[in-house]
Amino acid sequence: PSNLTATPFSSSQINLAWTDNATNEDGFKIDRSSDGTSFSLIATVAANVTTYSNTGRSPATTYYYRVRAYNTTGNSAYSNTASATTPPLPAAPSNLTATAVSSSQINLAWTDNATDEAGFKIYRSTDGTTFSQIVTVGANVTIYSDTGRSLATTYYYKLLAYNTNGNSLYSNIASATTLTPPAAPSNLTAAAVSSSQINLAWTDNSADEDGFKIYRSTDGISFSLIATLGSNVTTYSNTGRSPATTYYYKVLAYNTAGNSAYSNTVSTTTPPLPAAPSNLTATAVSSSQINLAWTDNATDEDGFKIERSTDGTTFSQIATVAANVTGYSNTGRSPSTTYYYRVRAYNTNGSSTYSNTATATTSP
Repeated sequence: PSNLTATPFSSSQINLAWTDNATNEDGFKIDRSSDGTSFSLIATVAANVTTYSNTGRSPATTYYYRVRAYNTTGNSAYSNTASATTPPLPAAPSNLTATAVSSSQINLAWTDNATDEAGFKIYRSTDGTTFSQIVTVGANVTIYSDTGRSLATTYYYKLLAYNTNGNSLYSNIASATTLTPPAAPSNLTAAAVSSSQINLAWTDNSADEDGFKIYRSTDGISFSLIATLGSNVTTYSNTGRSPATTYYYKVLAYNTAGNSAYSNTVSTTTPPLPAAPSNLTATAVSSSQINLAWTDNATDEDGFKIERSTDGTTFSQIATVAANVTGYSNTGRSPSTTYYYRVRAYNTNGSSTYSNTATATTSP
């Protein structure tokens, strides 16, 4: 045979090709050498075959080849000697570190020692022995965040660089244990202290929380975060609520590891406001006095607040009268002056809406 060529295909494979000049060979014998002097037979191929792939080679190594034909009468002379050097593998990454940043995430970082990698393959294990590839990242990348991990679990990692020539050696193995979130609060209670305020209290079972998150719902199903409090806080007053409305609450503790489980869910109903008075009338009985009268529609008021205005827009409270009182005499008025009045009932839960507005003009 003649025109033998050797072409590196990867860091572990060299492809051979030659010209078959015989018509009566039984096959070809292929010899290989690592120094160009001492050759060993590595393969025998059939008649008329003119190619061969020599696999399992070492990276960055020069190999020498020669081929001869054979049949029952003997061997031909050798072909020319051809040589090829397998390309090197990318340099292995080093200094791999693994850092747990939460109960479900571990961050990896490493040193990229290669200049010709196509990327990196990252492997993970839960026992430090059996590893599985979890991701491939691009060239020059030196960090990776492994999310979706289980809390309080140790994970082991290693990685390698790769390119078309093959894979580098593995980096060192690094491990980290995911963090544990704080213990959940318990014994949550909710007490309606007025028609617009509910006070919460709970037991803090954690020693390492950064704080607490409070969630509220009006149907007991869809909850929204309404407040975030500091560590060791065990009470909260939720103001601005609507009267006669049921609210549901739950609380969790949190820190950098993540959120605890929720506390128990509690509910309470804000008390209703007293019913508003109606049928307010204002009657001028002199140049300095106007008498008021109204209908008391509430059964639970502590009293009534009476407000007055000289323009019908800006009102000021002028008096408070007791429960069940339905009249009031406003004295000391100016003659020939129009006054506007409104009244509302109140109790410890808050104030009712206003009555109608009534007006009267003092006599001259």
